[in-house]
Amino acid sequence: MDRALNLARLQHLCRSSLTASRSVLGPLVAQTGRVLLGSWVNILLFCVPAGLALNYTSGPALAIFIVNFFAAVGLLALGDTALECITSRVGSLYGSLLYISTSNLMQMISSIVLLVQNQVDLLQVSLVGSLLANILLLPALSIFYAAFRRKFMAHNYHINRNYTLMLSLAVSGFIIPTVFDREPIFSPASTAAVSRATSIILMLAYGAHLYFQLSVHRNRFGHFMRERHEKADELLISIRVALGIFVVTSVLLYFCVDLVVNSIQELEEDSSGFGFFTGFILIPILNCDVAAVEQAGRSMDLMLMFTIGKCIQSALLIAPFLVVISWGMGIDTLNLSFDLWMVVSLFISVYILNTLLIRESFNC
Repeated sequence: MDRALNLARLQHLCRSSLTASRSVLGPLVAQTGRVLLGSWVNILLFCVPAGLALNYTSGPALAIFIVNFFAAVGLLALGDTALECITSRVGSLYGSLLYISTSNLMQMISSIVLLVQNQVDLLQVSLVGSLLANILLLPALSIFYAAFRRKFMAHNYHINRNYTLMLSLAVSGFIIPTVFDREPIFSPASTAAVSRATSIILMLAYGAHLYFQLSVHRNRFGHFMRERHEKADELLISIRVALGIFVVTSVLLYFCVDLVVNSIQELEEDSSGFGFFTGFILIPILNCDVAAVEQAGRSMDLMLMFTIGKCIQSALLIAPFLVVISWGMGIDTLNLSFDLWMVVSLFISVYILNTLLIRESFNC
């Protein structure tokens, strides 16, 4: 009888465990499925296991590069969806701060991968390419897209002037170490010291700029965050599931970018200009935010906030932060001294943007 009683207790325990697991795994699987099926771009997620398999089977370098590049596109889209769900649960202020902090996630991950592999030249090229893409390419595409929806576009120059001034400060932060490095009387150690001091000043300036934007122009972020909340609420995803998806996609994105960089090194042996093309064109394209183009049809101010805001973050936070990290890693070759053509291109681009924004309207 005791044996039968123990068997009954064991069966009851198994049923209870099975019921509990179903109650936990059922909603988890359903929510994850809604996220994965929420966009056609997620079909690129099939490239993630394919890219990893190609790498571990020693596949062709070009195939590894292409497959992992498209895998990164799919992971970025999935991570952005998860981020929308997270920001919709934490409030407008913290959601805005979280969105701003992760807006250059691709740039940060790719930069860390390049820094770990000591690809300093490719890292600097990708930073400049990302800045030029957000200064020139995205505003041009946004205006072109908005022209199909309305013939007259206006923006508030007095508000956007703060962004252009901070962008000018960022470019100045690159000019000073570059000119300092060109003087033959100064040693490389002096250039590194100037770059590190400039990096600390730029990061402090970005912190003050971010505090000012979130405190004074909070309503601009609030309007955009409400639109993101409406899109996220349609998925009915809990914050734990969204956070788990975001963490997993970020980790997988790191490995995919790492494989892309490794394949670049192999392809560079066959084609000397492939690495430059990838760093200057392809990686910055991954960092472009399609949300800026979408917002141009509604508000030019929001479009400029996205594009110039990402440039400011790249120049005032990411580039100086990488210099500080390389300082701690003992890598002295990374500093804020860029090639002259890079600095001249940035300066001319900022000047063109400032000239265009003086006019508070665009007629198409």
